[in-house]
This record gives sequence, C-alpha cells and structure tokens, in this order.
Amino acid sequence: IRLILFLLRPFRKLVEIVDADFNQFISIIRLKLTIDNRRSKKFNSSGEKETTNGLLNTVLHQLLIGFLFALFLFTVQSRFTFFYLAHIFVMTMMLMMIISEFTSVLFDTSENTIIIPLPVKSNTLSLARITHIFIYLSLMAFSLSIAAIVLSIMKYGILSGLLFVITLFFNSLFSLFLANILYLSVI
Repeated sequence: IRLILFLLRPFRKLVEIVDADFNQFISIIRLKLTIDNRRSKKFNSSGEKETTNGLLNTVLHQLLIGFLFALFLFTVQSRFTFFYLAHIFVMTMMLMMIISEFTSVLFDTSENTIIIPLPVKSNTLSLARITHIFIYLSLMAFSLSIAAIVLSIMKYGILSGLLFVITLFFNSLFSLFLANILYLSVI
C-alpha cells in the first residue's frame, strides 16, 4: 500500500488542478486500500471470518492465471493474434472483476461512516473513488500480464514488450471508463 501511495505523489499538481485536497485524497486512498486489504472473504474451521492479506492473495492468484494463459500464448505464432488475445483476456478478466468485486466495493458504505462526518470535498471523494478503481484495474492488468509481457519480450523483442505495457495502461483506462459508465447508469 505504501508503494502505491508513493507512486501517487508525482500527481499532486493534477489532483490540485481538479480542486481536490491532495492530503485528503491520499488519506482516502490509504483508507480504501486498507479496508480492501482487510476484507474478510472466508471462514475458518471454527466458523469465524478470517481476515487475510487480500491484496497480496489477489495478485498471486492473478499471476497464476496469467502464467497459465501465457502457456497458451506460447503456442500462438502470429504477432497480431498474440497481442489481440492477450488484450482480450486482460479486458475480459478486468470486466468480470468489475462486476464481481467492485459491486461490493463501490456500494459498500462502511467507509462512509468514517469519511462523511469529515469536511471532505465531493471532488476529492470522487477522484479518490476513481483512482481506487484505477489502482485495482492496473494492478490486475499488470498481474495478469506479467508472464505475457516476458513472453512477448522473448518472442518479439523489447520494443514489443514496452508497447504492450503502454497498451495495457490504455486498456486499464478504457476499462475504468466502462466501469464509470456502468456504475453511473446504475446509481
């Protein structure tokens, strides 16, 4: 979580341009990531909920799924088909995650009991929600694609690998756009 928050520091000016308070923005992102990281999802043998390191578990599961898909991509000969299938896979997995995971995350009101009594601007809260979704989508896209990135560098060269990373970023932005349309139409 600290690494993610550190990576947001260079965007201070951009956050302030949209009339949001940067310190509050960072605090809300920290809160959201901490709540998601502690989200309990399973029961132990005595019937009590266990809280696990949810973010790390999610990343490890996605790395495994991405590695298995990269084994399939290894057999693909065409460069176009390789990257097409890789992006379709990542986008499909992200959209399924949006439907399954973010429905509970976006409509969860547990953080509102902490945030609403505080003097937080609506711009700051909206930007933090969008950034929270983007962090998750980017983390998921990277976790699912790390094996495919390495494979693309091995098969097609370093330039193809770098372009693949850049297009994954745009893929995440497009998925974020679709998520906003989906949830704005529902709300």
